[in-house]
Amino acid sequence: MNEVPVEHAAGVILPPRPYPGLRPFRTAEWPIFFGRERMTDEVMSRLVRQRMIFLHGDSGSGKSSLLRAGVLARLEQGELGEGWHTAACLPREAPLWNMAVALAVLAGDGEDEASVLDWRRALNSGAGAAEAVGVLREARGAGPGCLLLDQFEELFQHARLYGRDEAVLLTQALTSLHDAPPAGLYIAVTMRSEFLGACARFSGFAELVNATQYLLPRMGHEDMLRAIREPALLYDGQVSRELAERLIADTGGNQDQLPLIQHGLMRLYLRQPRAAGAPWQLGIADYPAERGLAGMLSDHADEVARRVTAALGPGYERLVEDMFRALTEVNADGQAIRRPQTLAQLARVIGVSPEVLDRAIEAFGAEGVSFLSVSEGKDSARGRLVDICHEALIRSWKDLGDLEDGWLIREFRNGLVWRAMLVQADSFERDPRNVLSPVTTGERQAWLTRRNEAWSERYGGGWLRVQSLINASVAERERGEREQLERDRLEAERAEQALCERARVEREQLESQRREARSRLMRRWVAALGCLVVVLCAALYVAYQQLQESQVQFASAAATRGLNESLQSQLDATLLRNQALEEALKMSASTLTEAGSNLQSAVQGGDVKPAWRGRLDAAASALDSQADRIKDVVDELARPVAPSAVPAAPRLYVHVPRDDKAEVNVGQLTLSLGALAVASRSVNVVGIERVAAYPSNAELRCFDSRECSDLGRGLVEAINKRLLKPEVRLVDLSDRYGGKGLRANHFELWFPQGDIVRKAASGVGAYNVDFFYCEATRARSEPLARAALALKSAGDSGNWRVRMLTESVNKQSGYGIAGNVIRFTAPEEQPVADALARLLKTQGVNVSLKAIAYPTPGLVSVFFCE
Repeated sequence: MNEVPVEHAAGVILPPRPYPGLRPFRTAEWPIFFGRERMTDEVMSRLVRQRMIFLHGDSGSGKSSLLRAGVLARLEQGELGEGWHTAACLPREAPLWNMAVALAVLAGDGEDEASVLDWRRALNSGAGAAEAVGVLREARGAGPGCLLLDQFEELFQHARLYGRDEAVLLTQALTSLHDAPPAGLYIAVTMRSEFLGACARFSGFAELVNATQYLLPRMGHEDMLRAIREPALLYDGQVSRELAERLIADTGGNQDQLPLIQHGLMRLYLRQPRAAGAPWQLGIADYPAERGLAGMLSDHADEVARRVTAALGPGYERLVEDMFRALTEVNADGQAIRRPQTLAQLARVIGVSPEVLDRAIEAFGAEGVSFLSVSEGKDSARGRLVDICHEALIRSWKDLGDLEDGWLIREFRNGLVWRAMLVQADSFERDPRNVLSPVTTGERQAWLTRRNEAWSERYGGGWLRVQSLINASVAERERGEREQLERDRLEAERAEQALCERARVEREQLESQRREARSRLMRRWVAALGCLVVVLCAALYVAYQQLQESQVQFASAAATRGLNESLQSQLDATLLRNQALEEALKMSASTLTEAGSNLQSAVQGGDVKPAWRGRLDAAASALDSQADRIKDVVDELARPVAPSAVPAAPRLYVHVPRDDKAEVNVGQLTLSLGALAVASRSVNVVGIERVAAYPSNAELRCFDSRECSDLGRGLVEAINKRLLKPEVRLVDLSDRYGGKGLRANHFELWFPQGDIVRKAASGVGAYNVDFFYCEATRARSEPLARAALALKSAGDSGNWRVRMLTESVNKQSGYGIAGNVIRFTAPEEQPVADALARLLKTQGVNVSLKAIAYPTPGLVSVFFCE
């Protein structure tokens, strides 16, 4: 094994490295092509005998390498005689032109365009191509030559994209060249075996394939060992047998065995530290077994991608992903395959300049990488073609080929989305009312920012049609938003008007009470002129009653700490007025006392008639008695007023944070709380005040222990029945404020920061709920959805439905539902979701909760997918 074979004697130019990597072997790399000698002999024997051979096998089986580094290299070296020429071509996007170029090269014409046109016209003859080609070869004195038509399966892709015309002419020309081969012309064709059936689509071509086909066998174990170990010997190196055996075992004979081994050996060789001319060796210790050959290929691709992204800088973070998504696709059999693109078309799809794209392609096609290839010269009538060197890269690179979230599967799903949008565009064109929902419109707008018209051509085009649909959907969404804003504005105006009307009524009531009180007082003062004692007594009684009411109102106003400054001013004025009244009563008592003294002095003076003396004495006694009564009343006024025994209506003062960022609809909150009733008494909501200081929890504060246990418990229960959040708790402050002169039935409701959400009229049943069952688990999940629908109460107003979540929809972005899930909009629908979860748990069904970012007011979705 240490002796250099004879064919590698001095003078042979070795390639730069012993292993080419992922790409196929080139003709000049024949010195390092080992293990296929017997197959090469067999193919050459058949080629000479049949004049044409159709070599087929799996992707990665080494078809191109066998013909280029094996057959063509031997022919050029004169194994079958001197003067042999070889040329190779691929169908790509111009099959006839590319074959015409190869025929011109074989005849010694080079790639002169005029000469190529002659060969192109010969191939246009179809069934008469053999005669036309023979005439041209004879006229140019062409010697023996072999033409390699590589990757023939591309012809069927060309027929699908651009029509069958060129494919029909090329298959007819090949049939003609087989039936009547021109002197000295030999043709070798390679094709993947899965496309054998497609050959029967062209008349007479299946018979040609049957007559000339050669199925490439698998390499034997010893041949594999030679292909791994012998190239190293030419470079003063060695690969241990243990490592070679491990590489063969790790690939397990899969279809990517040869390219993965060649790439892995190339990477290990390049990593191997060695001095110039010094021997080197690769052993099992050099092999990262935990990653394997596929992992090494994936890591290498990641490394190049990071290098390209860093070199291009900001704005090109997704260029590598978009490039490889455009260069791959999934065929009808569900297999990942290459999708060659012209450089110009690829740049349009990605949305970058060809110069920028060239930099990325150069990095992925560099020697030592060989992930991408670019056609040289005029390989296509439509420009230079960019292609993935081998499909093993697609299957091994995790970022690209991962079946769950790889770039290829993302592109496939995006294609499905686009085709669905084309269907929606058809519906929109038939009826302009069929636009996208507001949520879907926003999603599709964002999704389309990374797509363009060139990209859409891959999936049926229709870019302008979809743009019309999106524009109409955006306009409809904005119209709906404007209508909603107008409804909100009108609702706010109505609430404001209701508050203003209530305030007006209260002001009028206060003004009416003030006028009535003043009128009563004036009447009492006028009556006092007629009968001093009676009027003064009556006025004293009225003043006493008003002073009591004023003191109660003053205590209530003090307890609210300035909630109604205008009412405070009126109460202060009433106190001043009653103080004046008190002074007047004191003066009246003094006057009565003085009058009594005068009467008594007159009686004692003896200047009164005896007949009147008795009456005057009685009058004096009456005046003294009345003065004593007035003094008693004045004393009573000076004493604190005891609370009234008549139960007053509960008065509720509401406080919300002043600097809270959450939206608080004060009008709706007032109307909701204003409808409260406790113990057959309606609750008087005095108003809502925004305050700078607030507690950390919602609290209903009471100030009398009896009121806390009586009205307080009922009131907090009634409030919590009106609110979804926050939950209000009762706080007894009687030990701190008891006996401080607060008005009876005085309560204060304090809210912390955060949203204040009212409950719907009928709890969970008032919400719209969709119960979805997954198509994939229908047998188990549909009965659960039907049973859940039966849990709705007969009187509930919400719309509950059972619907099926199809597999195609569940695979789209934003879905991927697995298990039993409740999806809701946070935070306003959190209590509804919690209530639904508790309701389902009573039936033995456990669900998880998931908040979503897209608002669906009044609609909660429940998915059964276990």
